[in-house]
Amino acid sequence: MIGRQWPELGPAAPDAERWSTFTGQKVVLCLFRTFTSVIHGIALMSVFASDSRIAVVYALSPGSAFERGGRELLRSKRAFVIEDPALLLDAKVDLVVTASEKVDFSIFPDTTTFVVPHGLGFHKFVPDAEWSKRSRLSGLVKDEHLRRCAVRQIVTCSDQVDQLREVTPHINGKTVLCGDLSFEVIRNSGLRRPSYRKAFGLKGEQKLVVVTSTWGRQSLLGQARDVIGRLLDRLPREEYRIALVLHPNVWAHKGEGALLSDLKPELAGGVLLVRPEQGWQAAIVAADLVIGDHGSVSLYAAMNGTPFLLAASGDVVVPRTSMATLVSKAPRLRLDDDFPARCRAVIAGEGQLDAQALIDQTVKRPDGTAKRLRNLFYKALGLSHANVPLWQYEAPPPLLHHQPPEANAVRTKLDGSTVTVETCASVNLGKLDRVEKGWKRHLAVPAEGSSLHYRHAASVIIDGAPCSEGGVFERLGALRGYYPRCPVVVVRDGSEHVADVLDKGHYRIQADGDADPVQQTAVLYALIAGGQQPSGGFITKFGAEECKVHISQC
Repeated sequence: MIGRQWPELGPAAPDAERWSTFTGQKVVLCLFRTFTSVIHGIALMSVFASDSRIAVVYALSPGSAFERGGRELLRSKRAFVIEDPALLLDAKVDLVVTASEKVDFSIFPDTTTFVVPHGLGFHKFVPDAEWSKRSRLSGLVKDEHLRRCAVRQIVTCSDQVDQLREVTPHINGKTVLCGDLSFEVIRNSGLRRPSYRKAFGLKGEQKLVVVTSTWGRQSLLGQARDVIGRLLDRLPREEYRIALVLHPNVWAHKGEGALLSDLKPELAGGVLLVRPEQGWQAAIVAADLVIGDHGSVSLYAAMNGTPFLLAASGDVVVPRTSMATLVSKAPRLRLDDDFPARCRAVIAGEGQLDAQALIDQTVKRPDGTAKRLRNLFYKALGLSHANVPLWQYEAPPPLLHHQPPEANAVRTKLDGSTVTVETCASVNLGKLDRVEKGWKRHLAVPAEGSSLHYRHAASVIIDGAPCSEGGVFERLGALRGYYPRCPVVVVRDGSEHVADVLDKGHYRIQADGDADPVQQTAVLYALIAGGQQPSGGFITKFGAEECKVHISQC
């Protein structure tokens, strides 16, 4: 007679020993409740890499509004996931590790369970899923489970123990001081800064501005989203790239497709959207400036010594925490600020925060966290790790959502035979700032991949697709036919460009350096707008670069 079997439980099945290739395996269950806790849980489980004595399985503890994306990420990692939470009642595990304080600990009341914060400490009040009108301290296991289960709460400094004691006496004897794994990764990744910056597309002296938002109505995205658009509109692309890091809860609650649709203006403006599962640590290391709110990414950046501007916050911040210190001392960015001037000043050191003071308040032992976590986990399993290497790596390169800008608000300044070009996005089309004296502005858009509302408003339309031999003027005529009122339409001819200027004929544009089609065409437009004959060689300045652009009538 065949007894009951549990194939869905894999290594955690009561009869797993019968089927296992590896004898005497210990089973570690990584419980998750949210997308965020999956991301952090995967990082925690890396301390077991290469040890065949240990089997890691994952399972969902349901009930969160933010669970979407977790299972999908685990499947992409080919992890073993127990799909049905009800089967956990039959599971046999030796250790439970979780990055969520709200999982159901009662399933394994006598199994040692470590709760590792997925952010920096206990600095935020969040809505309580069990009570519609109550909030709770984020990160803290509820009293019932502290009393009845073998739960241990990981903390990063002794001040957090004192903080938690003020909330509940049941935390006594339940904390373990261990450090912060994410911050250790950031500190270990400094040497890879050049490669991260290359991954973000930075060239020469360009600066990377990272905008970060936590979740909730008081977040940057919730109350100050215009900051992103204004950065894109006002910081020239020749000098800056803008990246956006959003809390995984934003992705999970909205859904990836809906979120990308919501962020269409920013994506069309060229923002580099960092995927939640990989890239936020690299973004901090690569950044010249971080603009954020009361989310943990802001605090990580400030502790790393990255220049920081606070653009949003709220009353959800817990007093006397390091986050409260950051919010009270960080320089502000307001919507009526001169964004370029404000960013330049803070990058240069204005309002620089004391990174070491923030570290001292947040993480008592910033180095060696992975080793301490491994020691803790192996001791709970009753195993030695003396012959097992600890595989540690720098932060992985970022995974990005990015598309070419759909519209370019181009500013030009003509001074004799020199043209200065600045190119920004046009997220807020129709809400542009007044142009300073001596500067001209026009809208340049690609003929393909841009919305019709941009093309109908454009002064320059550029078809960057290669033309067949001898087909340049046919393509140019077709483009003019589609846009008969556009002042300048342009097509590519090999490494050069040919423009049809309304009522003024055809011109060939050729650059000696790295000027892109928008910048090259801007020289022609500046000459026409300035009443000069568009013919000859012109020094073209864009950011810290310059080259010579040649224009001739054809």
